[in-house]
Amino acid sequence: MTEQRDEGIAARAKEVIAAFLATNPEPSTEKWKRLIEQHNEFAGEIADAALLRTRVKHLVDEDVEAPLNVEAFNASVSNAINLVHKTPSPIASHIEQRVAEVRGPAVRKLADELGLGAAPALLNSVLAGTVTAPKKLLEPLADKFETSVAALLGFLVSSFHRQPVPSFKAKQGKPEVAVEQTAWADAVLASDLSSEQTKELLELDA
Repeated sequence: MTEQRDEGIAARAKEVIAAFLATNPEPSTEKWKRLIEQHNEFAGEIADAALLRTRVKHLVDEDVEAPLNVEAFNASVSNAINLVHKTPSPIASHIEQRVAEVRGPAVRKLADELGLGAAPALLNSVLAGTVTAPKKLLEPLADKFETSVAALLGFLVSSFHRQPVPSFKAKQGKPEVAVEQTAWADAVLASDLSSEQTKELLELDA
């Protein structure tokens, strides 16, 4: 029954997005945001569509043999994230509730499930939004919390901006209030892990 309901929601979201693109073949970020405001129940699906369309457009506009413009790509990802985290929705509440369920001692079990048994503290920092989630961890986390990758990214970024505390405690010196999330690689290298564990965790963002 739940699966049928999810399929129905996905079908309706596709209809909304298709109708939108039919009248907005080159939509701006602001237009995507307005679409989310009008159809808040499909916020995650719309944000995913915005990100996918931006990536496809890059392949069409640029020579596929040319190096990827990392700055432009990251900007497109940020735009997709903003579509969700700047738009209040039940999706954020859903993710917040699911994340709260694995906080504390429960995070160790989740870390084991995701192959991060040696570093539950890192996973805890990711869930708090203070450390960026590695690429290969995002999809499993989104599946675990029953949401989209775009919605999860938006929630984690929003979580970081909501907390006035230091984002990551370094090994040496006093922690400082950071203006941006700590990169996964920096957090891994600053952790007390074996060389093998460090290598495995770094590969999650390769």
